[in-house]
Amino acid sequence: MIARNERCKEYVPDGGRCVTFHQCYRRAVRDGYCKQHHPEAVAERARKSDELYRKKWENDPISRLIRAKKEIERLRALIPPSVLAEYDSKSSEAE
Repeated sequence: MIARNERCKEYVPDGGRCVTFHQCYRRAVRDGYCKQHHPEAVAERARKSDELYRKKWENDPISRLIRAKKEIERLRALIPPSVLAEYDSKSSEAE
């Protein structure tokens, strides 16, 4: 067993029904933290996770639909209001 002062200083949940915590059992390797709980390692894992999520979201059909709707709105804003009014009146007559 690793001495308490040599262990990682991060507190982790016990995993039972009650919410209790204990000190991580791994040996501290850098700045009092183990390899998993060192703040730089945590930040790197979060960055990779965010990047993966962003890639998945970019290819998601809903995301593509949202981007297409925004592009349509952007293009529609470029059309003069008189042309839009004329188009809307023609489309209502066709119905």
